Amino acid sequence: MQETLEIKKETIAGSLKITVAGRIDAYWSDHLEKILQEEINAGHYALVLDFAEVSYISSAGIRIIIGCYKQLQMLHGSFSLINASGNVASVLKMSGLSSLLKEE
Repeated sequence: MQETLEIKKETIAGSLKITVAGRIDAYWSDHLEKILQEEINAGHYALVLDFAEVSYISSAGIRIIIGCYKQLQMLHGSFSLINASGNVASVLKMSGLSSLLKEE
C-alpha cells in the first residue's frame, strides 16, 4: 500500500508556503509536480517548501524540485526548502541542492 503525500498551503509574508508530509517517491512526485505547477501558473512566484515531515525523496522528487527552481528563476521568482529532515537534507546536499535549504 502506498503511503499518502499530504500537502498544505498557506500564504506567509508574500510567499506561498507549501508543507509536504510523507514520501516523495516515483509515485507521488507527479502529484507534487502538478500542485507546484498549478501554483506557479496561478502567479505564485515565491514558493517555500516545508519538508519537516518528508521522510524520503527519490530522484524523481529531486527532478521536480530542480525543474520548479529553474522555472521560478526564469520568472525572477524565489524558491527555497525549509526544515528538511535529516535524511532528506543529506540527499539534497549530495544532489548539489544545499543552496536551496534555508533555516526558518
